[in-house]
Amino acid sequence: MVRNNEQDAPCPASPLRGVLDVSVALDLQRTLLSLADGSPNLCLDFTEVTEIDASAVQLLAALELELGRSGGRLRLTGVSGEVGATLSRAGCGSWSPPAREVQP
Repeated sequence: MVRNNEQDAPCPASPLRGVLDVSVALDLQRTLLSLADGSPNLCLDFTEVTEIDASAVQLLAALELELGRSGGRLRLTGVSGEVGATLSRAGCGSWSPPAREVQP
């Protein structure tokens, strides 16, 4: 993850891994808030994220709203097909480029 003003800058490795769901929501909230502290833009590398649920999407949406208040934005990279599909269904597909295809 990177905190910077360059919206197209690459995202370094992220501590976000595995399933982001209600069981990790409190830790996820703390992590996201500390990463966003004082930075207008936040880029998160989702390469290691395998699944998200509505609680994680809600936290990301709250983060996007907070960043937007200071003119910033949230950007996700490395989003898998399954995670990208979840984000798209939630109306949050603009945070990441088109998802990679999931191969059977």
